[in-house]
Amino acid sequence: MPFPLLSKTSLYAMKRAALILTLLLPFVLSAQTPFVTSSQRNIRLPQGLDNLSTTDNHLYGFNHLLVSTPISLHTLPPLQPDTLWANIIPNADYIVRNPRDSILYFTRSDPDGTTNLYTYDPQLFRKIHRINIHGWQRDICHPTFSANGKMMVFTSMGKVGLGGYDLWCSLWNGHRWTRPINLGNTINTPGNETSPVFYNDFLIFTSDSIPNSQTGKHIYSCFLREASSIDEIIFDTYTVQPLPYPINGNGNDMNFAFHQPSSQGWWVSTRSGQKELYTFTGQLDAVMVSGIVTDIHNQPLPHATIKMILHNRTAATTTSDNNGHYQLLVLPNDDYLLQASLNGYFNYEQELPAIRTTERLLITPLSYNIQLTSLPLNQPIMLQDIFSQGTDIQLSPNGINALKPTINFLRDNPQIRASISVYCDQTDDETFNNILIERRINTLQQYIHSYLPSDTQFSILNGNTTEQIEPSNTGANFIFITFSK
Repeated sequence: MPFPLLSKTSLYAMKRAALILTLLLPFVLSAQTPFVTSSQRNIRLPQGLDNLSTTDNHLYGFNHLLVSTPISLHTLPPLQPDTLWANIIPNADYIVRNPRDSILYFTRSDPDGTTNLYTYDPQLFRKIHRINIHGWQRDICHPTFSANGKMMVFTSMGKVGLGGYDLWCSLWNGHRWTRPINLGNTINTPGNETSPVFYNDFLIFTSDSIPNSQTGKHIYSCFLREASSIDEIIFDTYTVQPLPYPINGNGNDMNFAFHQPSSQGWWVSTRSGQKELYTFTGQLDAVMVSGIVTDIHNQPLPHATIKMILHNRTAATTTSDNNGHYQLLVLPNDDYLLQASLNGYFNYEQELPAIRTTERLLITPLSYNIQLTSLPLNQPIMLQDIFSQGTDIQLSPNGINALKPTINFLRDNPQIRASISVYCDQTDDETFNNILIERRINTLQQYIHSYLPSDTQFSILNGNTTEQIEPSNTGANFIFITFSK
């Protein structure tokens, strides 16, 4: 829409206000398959399901009896009572295979009320054997093995621990398992640490009492490299890290299991109010990029779209929450482009070169706050000296630079329209000035169109037909731009 007719005083006041606004307006914005995890309820969870594990391309759980389902790259089939091992190893509640010798290890509750560890070896005449680890014959739960199978971590409430269930470690010395040692008070707490799972050089486990963490059960990781002797396990190097959302949510999260061949993981969560099985696909060795999206007044901006671009393709995407916070997980050791967009604001881009993980953290946190800038709506902005001096119809270098934010804003916000009024001082007669303005309008229109889609909403008007401009000796020229929805 054209500007209304203004008096000379109001026009000059508008010019001064618009010039101040222009000077204060920040036109420059501040500043392999990637791992993307998404939780989903993909299977009905049997009542009381516990002790998840992956063995022989099956996901196992315990629900008064052993249940299992074949691992699929698509939808996971329902968990059913296990028929493969039920007759061979009756009453088993957890099974896992040792990668060192492929012997099956399982636990079960015996008639005396204790939970004990057994092995099943089809190559031996006596196939089922109860494990004795230096006098530990009972209360050994949920064993997990390092990649070479020579390091076993398990859960136990037996012996002298730090309280509740603790995590213990034993090494294979070539003949037998060494005397277990407690993994120390960096990992173990007066509460319960359960369900350990090895993942590369990290141990993932469930705890209900890690200091400075949310109440309830959650899933944690710590660096625990394979060791050939107990002396190589240095307790004070542990850094315990809670796994980020969506692994840990608002509720209890527990019983993590991971299947390396398919890069799939599962865990149990109560975030919906009841126990349900959740899953993700991807590698856990990741970088977590997070921060807050704000405007130039540091006010949080919800619903902004944030993307991580890798090799010109979207690697991960999310939206900022009601407080402006965002979080993305990506694979390390690559160059990414961080992008953010929101209707009514300039698009934001920042290169993040060579994102890398740290040795001691499974998921490395990186913080990048994003500030989005916008041009004001329904308020005229004045840009001066758009065209070359005198009666030239060509854009000046200053004019080209001054128009860049307008062009970028219209490109980033196709729902915004712009109304542009072109003015020039009355240095010649009215007819000549109107002809000059019309030619400048044509130049301006062609220039803007060359950078924007043909359906971009903008109009350019002859401001001199509605305003009385006081003559000057400079031949100065200017335009007013008004943005609206």
